[in-house]
Amino acid sequence: MTEENTQETKQFNLNEWKRVYSNEDPEIAKQWFLDNFNSDDYSLYLASYNDSLPPLGFMKKNLVRGFYQGFDGKMHKIAFASCLIGETIEFVWLFQGKTIPPEMQESTLYESSNWKECGVETAFDFFFPNDEDAEILVFK
Repeated sequence: MTEENTQETKQFNLNEWKRVYSNEDPEIAKQWFLDNFNSDDYSLYLASYNDSLPPLGFMKKNLVRGFYQGFDGKMHKIAFASCLIGETIEFVWLFQGKTIPPEMQESTLYESSNWKECGVETAFDFFFPNDEDAEILVFK
């Protein structure tokens, strides 16, 4: 056996990630993600909402909650997201698989956003924002 064959492939468990994210200190959650994230089986995407934005913060939150509700259980087993709400609305999505799933591609959010693959550093800016006043909504 070569050294390459003896190394185990990381097994990323999305449900475990959601539990760690929700219940652990952010530093522990960051380390867990770094130790377990498998980019062969999961992907990260940045989505920037580009449609007209509501003028008030609570309206922006309601818009995002509406997007999340629209998935109606379809995405919970294959996705996790964090949304930062400010002058703009931006999301980082963690998807099972290498591409954006069809369930997302059929959504209004997909059609009204610009999408690009992103790295772990960008994801951490959304999952663990440094700004304590940041408005975030999590989909898990």
